[in-house]
Amino acid sequence: MLSETLIKYSSLFLNKVNKESIRLFLESSPQYPNLLSVVQTLQYASLKVQVGQCDWDYLKNLKSPFLLHVKMKSQERLIISKWDNKFNVLKVFNTKNGIWETTGRECLDRLWNGVVIYTKANTIRSYYLKDKMLLILFIVIFVFIANVIFKQWDIHFLYILPVIIGLLVSLCTYWQSNIYKINIVEKICHSLSITDCEAVKKSSSGFLKKLNMSSMALSFFISQLICIVISVVLDINNILYCLYIVPAILFTPLTYYSVYNQIRIRKICPLCLMILICVFAEALVFICVPMSTSKLLRGLILWGLVNTCILGILYFYSHIHLT
Repeated sequence: MLSETLIKYSSLFLNKVNKESIRLFLESSPQYPNLLSVVQTLQYASLKVQVGQCDWDYLKNLKSPFLLHVKMKSQERLIISKWDNKFNVLKVFNTKNGIWETTGRECLDRLWNGVVIYTKANTIRSYYLKDKMLLILFIVIFVFIANVIFKQWDIHFLYILPVIIGLLVSLCTYWQSNIYKINIVEKICHSLSITDCEAVKKSSSGFLKKLNMSSMALSFFISQLICIVISVVLDINNILYCLYIVPAILFTPLTYYSVYNQIRIRKICPLCLMILICVFAEALVFICVPMSTSKLLRGLILWGLVNTCILGILYFYSHIHLT
């Protein structure tokens, strides 16, 4: 579908792409579906593009991905392509699995009429953190440093592990929605035909009033970590009891709300389920590990204040970013 191709192409260069707006603008154009409507739509999406005609060899001079106008089975289509200077081959972007695939000249010469739509804009971060090892290395280093610090503070790392994992997963969720997409997270979210994190986050269950769930999850785990650090400084010994009483109370209704809505829209969000597992682990620690109940109110007030401040910051950042 033409609109889906333009949305995918725009997302290579733009941080935020309003899919519905692009689709409506394209399909309402008097020139739809010719090339003029495509150029106007991309320019409407704030992507400066030009149309030209060239031969195969000239494609090597185009630094950024481009759109090739081809005719397949009596239908005109646009395919997202780029020239790979390292291997000196043309690669075509498969919109179904998000992978660049090598295409031979013989195959394309029969389909391509020489028309190309191109831009001088740069792709955002080389289409998002290609190297999986970079993310894995970051997580390993982060967990190792956290383990060393908590040992110094005489806090059992296993009790804090749900907070660390929950923070990492919720950070990926928030980053994916508001800053840049991460390739490995994209693959997790679309690992099966039924899994789609974006569909769940954009559904009615992904928001509470005007607050999105990714912001709420991130503020929840960040505020927990900050409170643990503050507890060490202020010598509040029972901070975990204060922090974990909240997930112990909220786990059942939160699980019902999340799982029910995912079943309702017939899509599963793997990241949401990981966050629920972390919340469950915190509730399990609260139930199974004996802790002091002294100064409970003090700890809850501290967490509530920190959580409110962080949630406010995330909300205003999202609001400013969107506007």
